[in-house]
Amino acid sequence: MKRFTETTKWTANPWFRKLPPRLKCLWLFFTDCCDAAGVIEPDWELVSFQIGEAVSETDLANFSGRIEQLPNGKLFLSKFIAFQHGKLSPDCKPHIPIYKSLHSNGIEIERVSEGYPKGLRTLEDKEKEKSKEQDSLEEGCGEKPDLVGIVNAYPRRQDVALALEFLTASIRKGAEPETVMAGTRAIAAVIQQLPSGANNAYVPSASTFFKNERWRDDPQTWRRNATAKNGAQMGKLDLGGRCAGEVIRVRS
Repeated sequence: MKRFTETTKWTANPWFRKLPPRLKCLWLFFTDCCDAAGVIEPDWELVSFQIGEAVSETDLANFSGRIEQLPNGKLFLSKFIAFQHGKLSPDCKPHIPIYKSLHSNGIEIERVSEGYPKGLRTLEDKEKEKSKEQDSLEEGCGEKPDLVGIVNAYPRRQDVALALEFLTASIRKGAEPETVMAGTRAIAAVIQQLPSGANNAYVPSASTFFKNERWRDDPQTWRRNATAKNGAQMGKLDLGGRCAGEVIRVRS
């Protein structure tokens, strides 16, 4: 795999120039062996073997501002994306692994300006902000709605953080929490009757469910007869969710 390198670091970068040889090698190991997003899980025994000198977690202090230690124990080279890839785009196929790595490691890029990722936050930080948002929803209006409880009522546990964002947006637009919870539970009851339940391939993720406000669906529209498609018995529950082009009845 080929990557860009800054050749002037040996002459024009005082920080790199002043590092002892073993730390220069450690930095180069990180930049060569991290994933496309600049994330690497440190194996200090392996790194020490490859470099030829002992290195450990305490050496990370020499890379302050350049390496961030994530809650999952991995390391994130904070300027790697900007240097290697410039401005990210979800429509660029080579950038897809980068987005996947950031998501799976709990890193979110809030803003990208001139190719430099700003506003990097962990999901833990974001959850704290969401808690504040929920408090503001019902400020001065009695008991706040249990939005997390509503999301948890949906059986497919995929992209729940995004699901909470979409649910919050629906509540802000006027949706009643009690109505959302009732609709979610009704759909959840049907999903549990499907072959493989929430793991049925046609059951949308939590984020898709709440983004499209699928809790408004008539639960009966999630019960479909698939005899004409795959020979299933009449009346058998076999698929969850809507198909392309299918008209879904919405509660009034």
